[in-house]
Amino acid sequence: GAWRDLRSLTAGTLKCRPQTVWCPAATEILHAERLQRNWRRDVGSTSQSSCLPGHFLLYGDLDLICGSRNGSGTWLSPDGTLPIPAKCLPKQHHCPSLQPVLGRVISASAGRDPGSVVKMACEAGAIYERGDTIVSCGGDGIWRKPLQMIPQPAGRALECIIDDVFCPHPEVLLHEGTRLKGTIERHLGAIVAMECVEGYEPTGVGETKSLCSVHPSDDRKGRWASADTMTVGQVEVRPLKCRPTQDWCPSLTIEKGNLLTFSDERYLRSVAKLGCAEGYERVSGHSEFECRASDVGGASYGAWIAGDGSDLSQKLVCGKKPMFCPDPVPPEGTNFTTDNGLEIDSMLTHQCQLAYEDDVALEYPRELFCKPGRVAGQGMWAYRDGLPVHPASYLKCRRIINWCPRLSLVDGKITNLIQERKLGSSAEITCDSGLQMKFGEELLGNSTLRVNCTRGTEAGGIWKSMDTLLEIEGQLSCIPLEKFCPPLEAFTVIGGVYQKMTVESVTITYSQKPATRDFRSSATLRCREDRLMHHSYGDSYVECGLSANGSVGAWRSQGRLALTKHCYFTGTPILDTAFIENGCFFGNYQPYLTNFSVPVFFEREGSILFWHKPTHWEIGAVLLEGTHGGGRWQVIMVEEGLLHARVDHQVGEVEIDMTNNNTKDVGEWFHIAFTWELGVGLAGLGEMRLYVDGRLAHGVEPGLEQMNHFVWVEPDDQLFIGGILSPTHPGDYSNIRVYTRPAPESEVNVVRTSEDPTCGMTDDICNDAWTERGYIRSIDNPEDIRFSLFPRRPGAIAVLSCLPGYEQTDGDALQICAQDGSWLRHGSEQLAQPFRCCRTMPNYCPPIDLSKSQGAAIFSIGSIVELECSDQPGFENLPYDAGVFYDGCPEILEHPGTILELTNGFNLSSEAHTECELGFAAVDLTMDELLICKRGKYDPILHP
Repeated sequence: GAWRDLRSLTAGTLKCRPQTVWCPAATEILHAERLQRNWRRDVGSTSQSSCLPGHFLLYGDLDLICGSRNGSGTWLSPDGTLPIPAKCLPKQHHCPSLQPVLGRVISASAGRDPGSVVKMACEAGAIYERGDTIVSCGGDGIWRKPLQMIPQPAGRALECIIDDVFCPHPEVLLHEGTRLKGTIERHLGAIVAMECVEGYEPTGVGETKSLCSVHPSDDRKGRWASADTMTVGQVEVRPLKCRPTQDWCPSLTIEKGNLLTFSDERYLRSVAKLGCAEGYERVSGHSEFECRASDVGGASYGAWIAGDGSDLSQKLVCGKKPMFCPDPVPPEGTNFTTDNGLEIDSMLTHQCQLAYEDDVALEYPRELFCKPGRVAGQGMWAYRDGLPVHPASYLKCRRIINWCPRLSLVDGKITNLIQERKLGSSAEITCDSGLQMKFGEELLGNSTLRVNCTRGTEAGGIWKSMDTLLEIEGQLSCIPLEKFCPPLEAFTVIGGVYQKMTVESVTITYSQKPATRDFRSSATLRCREDRLMHHSYGDSYVECGLSANGSVGAWRSQGRLALTKHCYFTGTPILDTAFIENGCFFGNYQPYLTNFSVPVFFEREGSILFWHKPTHWEIGAVLLEGTHGGGRWQVIMVEEGLLHARVDHQVGEVEIDMTNNNTKDVGEWFHIAFTWELGVGLAGLGEMRLYVDGRLAHGVEPGLEQMNHFVWVEPDDQLFIGGILSPTHPGDYSNIRVYTRPAPESEVNVVRTSEDPTCGMTDDICNDAWTERGYIRSIDNPEDIRFSLFPRRPGAIAVLSCLPGYEQTDGDALQICAQDGSWLRHGSEQLAQPFRCCRTMPNYCPPIDLSKSQGAAIFSIGSIVELECSDQPGFENLPYDAGVFYDGCPEILEHPGTILELTNGFNLSSEAHTECELGFAAVDLTMDELLICKRGKYDPILHP
């Protein structure tokens, strides 16, 4: 038969292989080592062990084999039985006894058995020399070094030697004044001795000997203990104590000096410092000695010895210090003198320089002495009794007040004056605004001259310029600055345009030639009436002064800034007018005149301009006509509103509709301009032109406006406004302007737009606006700018202001000229009251500042406030009562040697200040120096 598997196939033979790690890890045996093992630990693997050297097997199996028990891996003895665990034990007293030199065994882990570890140390008082302090008993019975290496090196017993410095150095036992005696040893059991040094003696406290013994807290350290046999080194020693011997060294003395310090009286090593007395210094010798022991003569005693070994024969020698007291610095203007330099007890006196005077109180002495100071080694200046004082604050001189003369400059001022004109005093000199300074022949301009009061001579100081160092006396003056004020201008209104006037229409005359416009120079402005320019408002006489803030030049009048001169123009802008008649001069306004003869002789060319206001249209009536007859030189109304003009029949013949297509009618003003120009040469054609309200008339037929020589008739002086051979056209005629040349259209329109033909609107209806202590500030005519500068024309508005220093008391400052010639209060129909400024303004001048004027005081403040106006006759023609008057004072005659200053000329309230010049004296001390003008006479100004 054969074995088959479950599938009836021939069965294969089962094959097995050993299983790795079948047995567990073998158990370690105490005091044994593994000799051989198989890491696979499969069946049949072996493990062999052996007891360590120095050990023996007490029982059990050291060799094992991997087998099986109950289906698991198990270690078995070689015979297949279960193994008995092996046990190894050490062999006793295996190593020899240890004998360290001057040492001892301090511990053993297992006696002298194998593996025992023994520790050794030196005896107290000994130190390591050689050998091992730790050894281990080897398995071979030899003491070995406990090192982890094979083979393990053999050990060596510890050897120690005596410690020569077991105890600290005995110097630690010494106190002040003690020392060691004899041989010094520091090993265990050594004894040292102590004694007092020279200059010291025992105090009775402490021992003279000490024993080196073991420190009670550490056997490795030594200490000094009592050598008493009873304590056997167990008690700490009490070292010997000594004290300095009193008065070991002799006493010290020094001439002109003293003993400064003793470090320790006269004991040993005491240091004495010698010093010179205050005011003295070392000449020779030593200043510092030490108390030492000296054995000169065989006996030990104390002696003072210097640093170089010399004795008191070379001690300090002192002499006076040449610079003991500080060198006194004399104050300003003072000289110091000493009788013995700066040595102690030297005397100090003083003298004053030029421009200085003594500043020491009379009750105090005039000398100081050099005395010892409060700081050692430094002298001081003091009174004889030793009270200290600073020389410069006591022996001093002061600058003489008013050493330099009083400064003054005509038309100038002195500012920033410092130190009351003493030496070194400074001041600034400036000329008044508008003036420049002149120093000798040099002009300094508008600058400030800084001056200094210099020493001068015995007679007094001298003022000098700080810049040039030159004397100023008699060299300074103030002269006017050239071109200080701006060029003068005047203005007018022409044709409604405000414009600057030219030299053809205003005359400006300066007081200086050439017109340098210097400060305080004057000028006059005059409207040229020959050019039909008349004064409106503004100042006609002006003086060059200061602006409101005083910084620049400005023209002034009556104590205020000048008003710009304004002129009003009564003519036309064309200045070559041959004849002018303003206002309504002909017609219904003056019905007794039937015509007006034009007083100009005409020739080849000319122009006649006038205004006409017809009352109705009258055909056949003329506006202008000549005496030539035959219809020559005629301006005639040919139809209602149709104006016809001609020089001859069908020569210079034109016509125009005055109504301008019925836009104007009778009762209105029409401006008529009739011009002609014959032309040049016999063949030259001329032309006649007729303008109505600026519109040019056209020829009745084309070309008829032209003229020629063949039919020319000279106009001569035969032309009339209105009719001479024909009836005059009814209505008013106003403002005739005549030229001996043809006026172009542009000039015709300028004249037309600059005139007012209204009857009764003449330029002189009202009188000049009147004011007392006031002035006309401006003239205006807001109704018609063309006449804004006409001061007496109806509609003119006058603005009035008070003169500086006065305030309005009554009246109207704003007035308007009425048609009837009266001045009305602006904005009403009431008559204006006279504008009067009769009261002086309070606080007009600013307060006087004396904060920078040392010693100055205001001793009187007064003001005069009174009405200075009264009625004055002579204005009967005015529509109201007006008029004031006041009296000034007579001129004061100046006598030789007298200085007179007036605050406001010889006018009312002006103050007069009088004084005598230098070198003059008042004849009568009761005369008044301050006067005031009061209504024609001078009254004294009394001060409380």
